[in-house]
Amino acid sequence: MILGALAMIAANVASALGARMLLSRVAVGRQAVDFVLFLLLRLLLLSAVVLVAGSAGGLTAGVLGITGAAAIALLLALGAHRGLRRPDMEGWDRWVLVLGALVAVRLLIQVWFLAPYHDDVIGYHLPKIAEW
Repeated sequence: MILGALAMIAANVASALGARMLLSRVAVGRQAVDFVLFLLLRLLLLSAVVLVAGSAGGLTAGVLGITGAAAIALLLALGAHRGLRRPDMEGWDRWVLVLGALVAVRLLIQVWFLAPYHDDVIGYHLPKIAEW
């Protein structure tokens, strides 16, 4: 279970660094638009990795963790971390930050304690397509 959590962390860090590196090439300079672009690029990377790993028969935590660790090493060697800076939080109200923290905690609890309960292909479409 610990190795699975570490693999998940490595894969998520790799996807965030990869999306950040891609964003540096397509950024438009407006903070809100760049944030949406970052989310879309990260989703694109995650979808591509799930489809490729599923097609290759490697849709397991171990394979994705090793791939994520290798991607982190490659992205760090390419300098994807050099442009990172702390987010500017000056214009944010305190209640927005508290609401965001509550939503994040709720999502963590939901993911950790609630198992998937439906067999809808639409709900989990990428792993299903990769398995076909």
